Amino acid sequence: MTHPIRCALAALLLPLLAAPVSAQAATALPTPATFLYGWNVHLAATYQYGTLPALSDRLVSSGANTYRDAEEWAWTDYGPTAGTFRYGADLNAAVAQISGRLQPAGLMGLQILGFENNLYWQQATQDITANPAATGSVFQTYAKGFRTYAQQQLARRPGQGLYQIGNEWNGGFHLNSAMPNYTLARDGDTYARLYLSVAADLRTRAPQARLLTAGLADCAASATLPYGMCWPWLIDQLAHVQRLGGNLQLIDGLGIHPYADYDPLAIPERLYSGLVTGRNWLMTQSPAYAAAPKDFYLTETGIPNTTSSGKAISESLQADYLQRMALLYRTLPYVKGVWFYEFANQPLTGREGSFGVVTAALVDKPAFAPMKALAPLVIQGTNWKLVSGDVKVTDWAKRLTDQWISYRPTKLYTVECDYLDPADGKSKRITSFWAPQGTLPVTVQTAGTTVAHRTAFSGTSTTRSGTFALTATSSPQFLIRPAGVGTVLLK
Repeated sequence: MTHPIRCALAALLLPLLAAPVSAQAATALPTPATFLYGWNVHLAATYQYGTLPALSDRLVSSGANTYRDAEEWAWTDYGPTAGTFRYGADLNAAVAQISGRLQPAGLMGLQILGFENNLYWQQATQDITANPAATGSVFQTYAKGFRTYAQQQLARRPGQGLYQIGNEWNGGFHLNSAMPNYTLARDGDTYARLYLSVAADLRTRAPQARLLTAGLADCAASATLPYGMCWPWLIDQLAHVQRLGGNLQLIDGLGIHPYADYDPLAIPERLYSGLVTGRNWLMTQSPAYAAAPKDFYLTETGIPNTTSSGKAISESLQADYLQRMALLYRTLPYVKGVWFYEFANQPLTGREGSFGVVTAALVDKPAFAPMKALAPLVIQGTNWKLVSGDVKVTDWAKRLTDQWISYRPTKLYTVECDYLDPADGKSKRITSFWAPQGTLPVTVQTAGTTVAHRTAFSGTSTTRSGTFALTATSSPQFLIRPAGVGTVLLK
């Protein structure tokens, strides 16, 4: 997501760190089977408002096992002189402090390489796509600086195991007519060249690192590109990566940014259906992807209390949406991590200031407690599946039709998984259910099995058996029984 925040750089400058990464201790990555569940944070902006140490303590208490770090977004500058850096000494000390709190707690950081700096915004003032292979071109000048910047990030923070190369390179702004000589193919080629040059260097310096592409964002309205995620841009970019690099071996995962921002159309169920549709489209339309499918990492996803169109979404509905996103995303085997945007409100008005599960003063909003309660289930649960609920895998062109724009979910969604209950050490079968369109009377049939019913995952249980009636709402409820014993039917 693009942000207007520009923090003033501190007068004191830190010297560049030149120590090779191999001389530094590195933290092992979580295994591929570990699901990454966490939050986006804005360390530079948070530092500016004096709550950085407190933020780290609250983040540790959230149950997450990862965070996506915005440390360098507005605090690094590289420009015409490749490798020009300015680090605020005070921010650097504060970041070291927060890392000291988070790493012992086991939180794995995802570092964004590049955001609010000259390279990212250069597309608005110069044609960075022109002659990208030519010595001395705008692209080569900034690409050299970007590679040096990435090397320095690796040296400064050697324990980092996850890197996203770019934030939202497509970001919708590539359709901006102010950008001279733009073409989809040239921009995809430019990003592919940048990604490959940086990724090859990172792979050499940090073989254990997991490298992700920039986060695929929404497209602006266009007569030639579909509404929604910019899947055509991603397909073009992957084709260029394959052409330039021979294959996709330097890509470990695709960054994706699905947002619920136009209530009630962009509800979690529609985002989920869009991910299924998008991956189906990648498999059928992208030879590069079909030959080497890549996992999705939802490095930004969330719901603000004030949408882009100015609509208000209550904090309680935000809590419901976030839980439903977590449960639905977990059923997709190719989604390996989700970073909700964001942990703390930014001290801004409107949309950008309202995404958090805690306020800018770090006071809990209604979403904090249920998302914390869900954390162990989302991270450790196994055998996830969508039992009931509509998934529309449609032809891409139909996304422009009323059928897609007016998409409404089915009445009842049900998700199941297995979970090793730490309370008694026994495996449980967890059935979660909710009604996206409001309250819905449902009948539960347990086939003789005794189940525990909770209106929240960490809530008080009511033991039930046989056939009984409940009311599904927009907030997920949970039925818990021994794994492998009996069935639970909701209708």
